[in-house]
Amino acid sequence: MRNIRYESNSKKILIINDKPDYLERIKTILENTNHTVKVSYNSEEGFEAIEKERFDLLILDMMMGYGMEGILFARKIRQDQRFNDLAVLMTVNKEEQTDFYYLGDNINPNFFHANDFMKTTFDCELLLNKVNTLLETEPKHR
Repeated sequence: MRNIRYESNSKKILIINDKPDYLERIKTILENTNHTVKVSYNSEEGFEAIEKERFDLLILDMMMGYGMEGILFARKIRQDQRFNDLAVLMTVNKEEQTDFYYLGDNINPNFFHANDFMKTTFDCELLLNKVNTLLETEPKHR
């Protein structure tokens, strides 16, 4: 990782992903920029976490579990007013067009209930730029 300095006000971030190695990699990167990071390995654990604790950002795997679990989870929390201010960064393992939009296409906000997307394979600089942008954006402008 290049020696890039990121300012942080220690925001709280929840990562929901069913791949432990991926979770630990992202967690380490974000903790090194002084964020408080918690992890969940599935959407049930993740929902329990956001009900108990307020988070500033959710990093959510689109295709964990039985396939579209991340999409369904994002839709569920967007229907609950308690989580209106929670920014969602969805990680996507798709590079080709499927039955729904993929990275590079315009995002249909009625289908994808996320503020931004990032390929599952990423570089640290891209991750930190996306995280910081979402954390700095006022909730009503996301």
